[in-house]
Amino acid sequence: MSRWTSGSGYVIADAIRISEADADEGGEWSLPVPDDFFPRSEYERTHHDYPAIDLRTPTGTSARAVRAGTVTRINDSSCGRGISLSGTDGATYNYCHLSSWSVSSGDSVTPGQQIGLTGNTGHSSGPHLHLQIRTPDGALRCPQNLLLAIYDGVTPPDADQLPTSGCSH
Repeated sequence: MSRWTSGSGYVIADAIRISEADADEGGEWSLPVPDDFFPRSEYERTHHDYPAIDLRTPTGTSARAVRAGTVTRINDSSCGRGISLSGTDGATYNYCHLSSWSVSSGDSVTPGQQIGLTGNTGHSSGPHLHLQIRTPDGALRCPQNLLLAIYDGVTPPDADQLPTSGCSH
């Protein structure tokens, strides 16, 4: 078992190592871009103003479902071309600034399934994938610890155990 800590040293969540097979595509979780796309440090990046993460990518990079669930909304707004995914864990995973969608509203998706291609649409200053997690209580949660756990091959903390602050600057 390992412990996730914030920069201040406080324990955020406990994590249990999972097998490599469970972490591969077809498991319960997937990174939002191809596994070998980023070094671990990219998943530690803070967001500019609220709980979320911006992953800088070239336009056209595969954006993937982090969790199994149902596509609840496809939109084109200040978020650019966006997708909302209602995860099997009850959390909503929002993906923004896509150049195109690969799914439709109502589609069921599996972890690692391509849901779109990254881009620079909406209010964006460059190509990237914006990912935010909203729990059923309406709180935005910091996705960094979840993504780091997936990267490290350990069971991610439940979405409602992710912090609501400390991941923005």
